Amino acid sequence: MNDDLLDKISSYIKKLNRDKKIKNYYLKKMKGGKGYNAVVLDSVLIEFIFSIVLLIYLFIQTNNIVFSIIISISMFIFILYISYFFKMQKFTKKIFDINNDLSKKKIMKEINTFTNYEFVLYVKKALEKYYNVSFIEYENDIDLIGQIHDKIYAVKCIRIAQDERVTTRDIKSLRYHMSMMGVEEGICITSSYFVEGLKEEYKNIKFIDFKKLLSILKEVDMYPSKDEIEEIIISKYEEDKNKFMNVKTHIFSSEKVFRYLFLSMTLYILSKTTSFGLYYRIMAIFSLAFGLISIFYGVIYEMIIKKYIY
Repeated sequence: MNDDLLDKISSYIKKLNRDKKIKNYYLKKMKGGKGYNAVVLDSVLIEFIFSIVLLIYLFIQTNNIVFSIIISISMFIFILYISYFFKMQKFTKKIFDINNDLSKKKIMKEINTFTNYEFVLYVKKALEKYYNVSFIEYENDIDLIGQIHDKIYAVKCIRIAQDERVTTRDIKSLRYHMSMMGVEEGICITSSYFVEGLKEEYKNIKFIDFKKLLSILKEVDMYPSKDEIEEIIISKYEEDKNKFMNVKTHIFSSEKVFRYLFLSMTLYILSKTTSFGLYYRIMAIFSLAFGLISIFYGVIYEMIIKKYIY
């Protein structure tokens, strides 16, 4: 029974901790590096100072402390609520923008790992869901063939880096193979973007750039979900935490406890035999502090925090 209760409390704390990490990530993105606690403290502090100023002003004007306190507390609660309401609206919009940016980067990273053939299969799956039709693989400069609204479409998939552009040369090659097949309609889809003027020049070809591809992926449920985005955020947090913990472990590792304590004892003994006793005693205190911190880190973090929080 006690173990079940402890597990439930541990799970609840971990969930709260996870939610806080996610919110902390969003706030750092919005506030230029400020964490969750700093943002909340800043907001409450400003409203609290305003309420104190209002309290002093009202007391001076009315000479009634009870009335002044009631009005000041009421204003503090009202401003806190209004501030929370508007900040939540802004926060929600910013979250949407940040999630879109993370989703975009995730998809870009995924596409960059594809071979050209894997990219064709990826596009095939998306187009089949989007148009609700079947596409078949083809050859040469035509990757896919499919029928959309009683018209045959030849599809060309071009996987290139984001800083590159699909040019007229690529489209001329597509048009040439379309004419050889006797197909009039085409789709050119890329992991990047097109040079200007192509859409106006080739009216019978649908141009799907990376931005349009993202909107298609959203419609066909191939876009990263909220859970996937949160996993990305947690993963980023864990990477940063591991970097920090590696540094802290190097300084406060349990293996160095003996060295710190031995150094502290040695410096203290030397302080009794040299003319710079005060200096050696101060250094001995610092060494002792490092030793005690190392013990605290080894026992408290490894046995309690790491087990029940992370």
